[in-house]
Amino acid sequence: MKATVKIYKNDGDTNGLYPIKIILFYKTTRRKTIGYSAIEDWNEKTQFPRITHPEYNDLYGDSYEIDPGIPV
Repeated sequence: MKATVKIYKNDGDTNGLYPIKIILFYKTTRRKTIGYSAIEDWNEKTQFPRITHPEYNDLYGDSYEIDPGIPV
């Protein structure tokens, strides 16, 4: 199973916000919207929210709980 998180600019903006989706690859591809972000609050190179994002802690702050390989 492989998972990635991306901002989807081609889904159009809603009030200046674009959907952030988690994409799961396992036999089929599944997409789920997990939040919304303005372009200036999203780092497109790393596909992570910038610290200025209003939901930074929800989207990234506790990510070490998802992957135990990342040192705390």
